Amino acid sequence: MLLTIDIGNTLTCLGVYQGSALLATLKIESDLYRPQAAFQHRFVKWLEERHFNSESLNGCIISSVVPPLGAVWGKIVFETLDIYPKYVSPDYRGNLKLDIDNPKEVGSDIIADAVGALAKYGPMTVVADLGTASKLILIDNEGAFAGLSIAPGVQMSGKALKEKTAALPEIPLKTPAKAVGKNTEECLLSGIVYGSCFMIRGLAEQFEKEVGYPLTRVITGGNAAYCAPLLPSFTHDEYLILDGLRVIYEGGFEDER
Repeated sequence: MLLTIDIGNTLTCLGVYQGSALLATLKIESDLYRPQAAFQHRFVKWLEERHFNSESLNGCIISSVVPPLGAVWGKIVFETLDIYPKYVSPDYRGNLKLDIDNPKEVGSDIIADAVGALAKYGPMTVVADLGTASKLILIDNEGAFAGLSIAPGVQMSGKALKEKTAALPEIPLKTPAKAVGKNTEECLLSGIVYGSCFMIRGLAEQFEKEVGYPLTRVITGGNAAYCAPLLPSFTHDEYLILDGLRVIYEGGFEDER
């Protein structure tokens, strides 16, 4: 079985695969100030709950946009399972082609998303990954990662409003029932969530105009659950990035459609 770990700025998501089947997942906050022992305690407890151990787990692959936490999780995996993890990078990306100006700048999360999308949905796909940042990732008609758009994330927008205004509160996110708000919370939800959805849909449409062909639309990431109900043209794929990690580890690219 394979352990996959995606370390984002807000959340770290772990998944265990047996073949192509995702057996279990765990999400932990990506807290730079949390000691290794605290992460390790929760990790070991999860392994015990799921009856995973060093005999059943024989590989690990990590995607990290937070280098210090990437190193921490590498130590945890080695100390707990006696496995040296592999790390996704522009040099370890499977068979994904990079049609951009500077391949060395591509984040490991973008690579894993792109590989997962290519394996599951094929070329001509746009992936909206809604995490700390909202990223739209283009897979072109030749199956190459051909560029992306990066904007502030859904939660980041809400926090910015609270921090930069005197009277607006920070609110818990959820999918708004309507665009026209009747109170402060409804108004904020409308602007933050609907605003993000309209941006995502508009960018996807602009991508299609620029490439000249329709794109399969996929939405993923920690904040996708708030926007997916308002974006019916997008397929919600919660663990796309973990699927991408698995495909990279298993040899680069396999068409799973």
